[in-house]
Amino acid sequence: LFDARICATECKAESGSIAEKPRENAIQASAKLVSAQGEINAVDSAGLRRRVVPGGSVYPGDVVETGSSANAVLAFRDDSRLTLGPVTRFRVDSFVFDAQNPKDGRFLVSLLRGSLRALTGLIGKANTRNVGFATPTATIGIRGTGLDIDCATDSGCSLFTWLGTIEVTPNGQTALQLLQAGQGLFVGRNEIRPLGGPTLQNLP
Repeated sequence: LFDARICATECKAESGSIAEKPRENAIQASAKLVSAQGEINAVDSAGLRRRVVPGGSVYPGDVVETGSSANAVLAFRDDSRLTLGPVTRFRVDSFVFDAQNPKDGRFLVSLLRGSLRALTGLIGKANTRNVGFATPTATIGIRGTGLDIDCATDSGCSLFTWLGTIEVTPNGQTALQLLQAGQGLFVGRNEIRPLGGPTLQNLP
């Protein structure tokens, strides 16, 4: 049995007498570092840098950085998998996932520099419009996809899809290009041209 009462001043006084302070909701990790070679660091939105080791977490707003001979495999909570190549800077812009409602999830990330190989997970399967990759020269939408992105040079980014379809919108343009599995595209600051094959060979 229980009882309930409607009160104002009494309840306020009683609440004020409780010693425990309200706690902020903990921010859930977006991904875990599954494996790594070399040094992996993350810089949070406050600018604090930390070393990340296998089993360590990556959170929304983190910029993950890999060393000159390093690579890192990240497993996201929606089962997306990303491999980061050497000398890479990668940011988790927004990651929202509820296993009961994957179609309402959001997976938005940016490759600031370097290279990555990605296999999209449950969010991409449930709602492809809520998954996006940003690069220095283009934004990429997916349709149930495995893709490579190589922005290791200042001249532009090479994009290649090996599963599904990607939609590429060069920066400053509204028209997009569709790439089917086995197709690639180089998007530079001053040129766009097809690729004959993938440019990344050694990423797991």
